[in-house]
Amino acid sequence: MSLLPLINYVVADDDKPSYCGINEGDNYIWKTEFDKDPLEDYYEDLGYSEAQAENLTNIIWGLDEDLEGWRIYILQIKDEKDFDYKNDEIDYVPYLYNLYETEDWEEKDWDREEHNERGIIPEYDDDLYLANTYWHMGLFKWFVDPKTDWDELADNLEEEFEDYNEEGDADDEERIYFFMEEECGISTEWETKETSKTEEFESESRYTREGVLLYYEFSYDGDTIIKIELEGAYFYENWWWILLISIIAIVGIVIAVTVVIIVKRKRKVEKIAPPEVSKKPKVPAQHPVESPTDVKFCPMCGKQTKVGTLFCTGCGASLD
Repeated sequence: MSLLPLINYVVADDDKPSYCGINEGDNYIWKTEFDKDPLEDYYEDLGYSEAQAENLTNIIWGLDEDLEGWRIYILQIKDEKDFDYKNDEIDYVPYLYNLYETEDWEEKDWDREEHNERGIIPEYDDDLYLANTYWHMGLFKWFVDPKTDWDELADNLEEEFEDYNEEGDADDEERIYFFMEEECGISTEWETKETSKTEEFESESRYTREGVLLYYEFSYDGDTIIKIELEGAYFYENWWWILLISIIAIVGIVIAVTVVIIVKRKRKVEKIAPPEVSKKPKVPAQHPVESPTDVKFCPMCGKQTKVGTLFCTGCGASLD
């Protein structure tokens, strides 16, 4: 997976204006999906025959359903900063790039389609960016000004719907980024007022903090026509969560291993140590106490002797 589009913000270039978030040498890869069927359904809903719908789709859209990926390599960022875009006094940054395509996403067998192609990134201007939106398609650009005001663009796009007698909504696209909401693109819903036969178009455009296309989807009646996703997009949008979960998992593993080691050491110590013999308190030997009826006294010297003794053990006198 190419991580260049995820880490290119680390590279600082003082010569570039703030509305250019890409760098020379960057390599961007998008996975692509194209399906003509929903567009043909749209033209048929408008009243065209099946053959006419197919021809219109091929002529107007020219989608290559075999295409599975795009790759752009940035060759050079030009240093002209004071060029006016279409005489509107809007500054822009020219860049040169190579474009590659593949029909096998897994193998990434790239064919170069364009060499030293020239592109531009204009500074955000509402009128200019609005002119680059196609009501039902939203905004589809590889690179835009990172400081694009998506909320303003969405509000003015809704006015465009009304001006062209279309019925639709546009909203600034947001994502949750580590407990915070962040504007990162635009979404649209669009349907013509002139006929009730057609269904609704929807689009969703999301960009990175550097203004690189992160995700784009365009659909009709819920069926996807175009879908484009930057390689590593999930990591880009969820890296804080992935990092947090990884740290928690590592801490959990360390605690579990520590507990196992402690338990094993304790068992080893118990196995080596001799078993303790229970010590009972010694009870002194009990001697029978002689009762008064079992003794008698010598009449001569008064010494105490046992009953049945014939002679006194003290003076030897007869005890009979």
